[in-house]
Amino acid sequence: MTELTGNPGAENRPAVPRLLAGSTVIEDGLVIHLIAGEDFRFTIQSGESTTAVARLLRQCRGDRPWSELTAGLLPHEVELATRVVQRLLSERVVFDGPALPAPGKPWQIEIEGAGSLAEMARTTWQASLSPTLSPGPATNGPSGARERPPALVRVLVQQDLDYARVLEFNRRQLAGAADAWLWVTTGPLARGYVSPVILPRGRPCLECLLRHFRRLSPAPQLYDALSRTGPAGGEFVAADPDPALARILLEIAHWKLQRLKHEPALSAQYALHVVEAENLETAVHPVWLDPTCPECGDG
Repeated sequence: MTELTGNPGAENRPAVPRLLAGSTVIEDGLVIHLIAGEDFRFTIQSGESTTAVARLLRQCRGDRPWSELTAGLLPHEVELATRVVQRLLSERVVFDGPALPAPGKPWQIEIEGAGSLAEMARTTWQASLSPTLSPGPATNGPSGARERPPALVRVLVQQDLDYARVLEFNRRQLAGAADAWLWVTTGPLARGYVSPVILPRGRPCLECLLRHFRRLSPAPQLYDALSRTGPAGGEFVAADPDPALARILLEIAHWKLQRLKHEPALSAQYALHVVEAENLETAVHPVWLDPTCPECGDG
């Protein structure tokens, strides 16, 4: 059990909070037990505000704004509920906004990128995805004018280190072009990446991810060069990945896309998958919000 006490940090309070599906809220004296499956079990020190905070948590279904949920609460109850919801947001037990479209509603995938990996993605997913999660038209850039599908997920597939393209893709989706997006790359050559599923209200974004890469790099200045646009950025040369590496990366991405139709969400959907080219060893890493991110943070 994890005790939720104190200030959770810099996370923002969600405007329309939604508790992870399947969560159980139990009042127990002066504490609240929140059980969201086997992976999330919290004990909330609620004191005399147990009933008010427990009732608010049960009402976090993604269909009522925060102002409505807190109407009628005393000031100290609102303060405690705010701290609790902020912390649960950081733990990915509370989300901002309604759930993704319900199972059975159509999804459309648009794959951006050129090269053998992108073509393999189009071919593989065309054959294996269900009718409710089907590939859309291929595109190597912003989509032209067309009727918007009920839900749109875009995937950027790369075989080079053009990080300027990643940032442009991320910025375009944050502006409202897609309901979810994903990045698959074999550009580093020694390994391949499948990014977390990015949601408009489910930070962090791809720029947060690249900023973390830069901080961990022994040569961070190279990320500045790789992120430049225009002639100063140089020419990127794509390399065809090993077929086994490509299949594993696309299978991981395929799994993340298929999971969009189901709740509860799994933490691995929102983690970075790294597959080593030499031995196909796969590692999973959490990706945290960068509060200084110019795109989704405080800048």
